[in-house]
Amino acid sequence: MFLIKIGGDENLNFSAICNDIASLWKKYPGQLIVVHGASKFRNRLAQQLGIPIRTITSTSGITSYFSDENFMKVFLMAYAGWINKKLVSLLIKNDVKAVGLSGIDGEIWLAERKKYLYVKEGNKIKLITGDLSGKIKKVNIKLLKILLSYRYLPVICSPAVSNQGEILNVDNDAAVFQLVKSLKIKTLIYLISAKGLLKDFNNPNSLVKEIRFFELDSFLNSAEGTMKKKIIYTKMSFEHGLKKAFFGDGRVNYPIRKLLLEQKGTVITL
Repeated sequence: MFLIKIGGDENLNFSAICNDIASLWKKYPGQLIVVHGASKFRNRLAQQLGIPIRTITSTSGITSYFSDENFMKVFLMAYAGWINKKLVSLLIKNDVKAVGLSGIDGEIWLAERKKYLYVKEGNKIKLITGDLSGKIKKVNIKLLKILLSYRYLPVICSPAVSNQGEILNVDNDAAVFQLVKSLKIKTLIYLISAKGLLKDFNNPNSLVKEIRFFELDSFLNSAEGTMKKKIIYTKMSFEHGLKKAFFGDGRVNYPIRKLLLEQKGTVITL
């Protein structure tokens, strides 16, 4: 089974990505799940609506956003609304029976809320509360398998839901890991705004074409932003049954075809 993670940058070629997903789906019907982001669209929408976004940094150095109620409203508009339905419509245009879902729907991603967070502010560690984020504890495998068995392609995004019905921001890359582990996915494809994994994240021409999964730690020191999380969770996915991962350029025409058939990107193996 394949899992395709589409990044959240505005410069990704959604039309070309969906064309390639349709080709892959027709070759492997019922053997594919799509997860997508929408971070840059969310940020632009927040700016247009005049809603401030607060960035926080965890004690391990990973940046994220403080998910208060106003943030979550914009989050839902961008992820479960704007981009999810855009991708679904493009897939339907390519004769794929796509179903757009957030992690809330059918409790696809059941999460537990983080009651408090420790964050770094300068040289200080602070405890903050009121954040509507969580960690995924369970994936509704049954619902996903039903959809796949009837040849419906699930197109999934954050947020998730708690047992108490709270809408929670969850990390999409962590969700990808949970899907890999729960559904025993063997092939993971990341479509990002770069040629693949870069040895020097400030040098777009420093592409690493092949790497073993246990070497991924060497990228963490130079990785920036959300790429750190992608690397961490990709390595964890290999530790839970993943056989192959690809990082490729989602801005180009035929992005998946070029990645799988022409190896124009990064391939990570056991």
